[in-house]
Amino acid sequence: IIPILPSPIDIQAAGYFIYQLLLKYRITNEDKNICMVANRVREHSLIYSELIKFTNTIKLPLITSLHDSQNYLKYASKGAGIFDHKNQQTINSIKDWLPLTNWLNSKEKPVFTQNTLI
Repeated sequence: IIPILPSPIDIQAAGYFIYQLLLKYRITNEDKNICMVANRVREHSLIYSELIKFTNTIKLPLITSLHDSQNYLKYASKGAGIFDHKNQQTINSIKDWLPLTNWLNSKEKPVFTQNTLI
């Protein structure tokens, strides 16, 4: 899972990281064990559009976009998470996670040796 923020610096860093995976470890775009997750997303922003263009270009799946929400900070400050408080305030944030949890549950887990991705 490659986390990526909708920012020019993060998009560039992710591009370099993915390039290294493709080149050094011969990972292909068809590898079903690699995906991206966008974090702190504001869906109607210009930079989010750039992130979508980037993900479409490299052809690795963007499994979900986790929206920028104060719920994460609110519940973390109480020693909890959004899944601990399933209410009207957290329902959209929880829905953001469903594609990722479904993807994780549907995939055969890759087997890595200690030196595989160092």
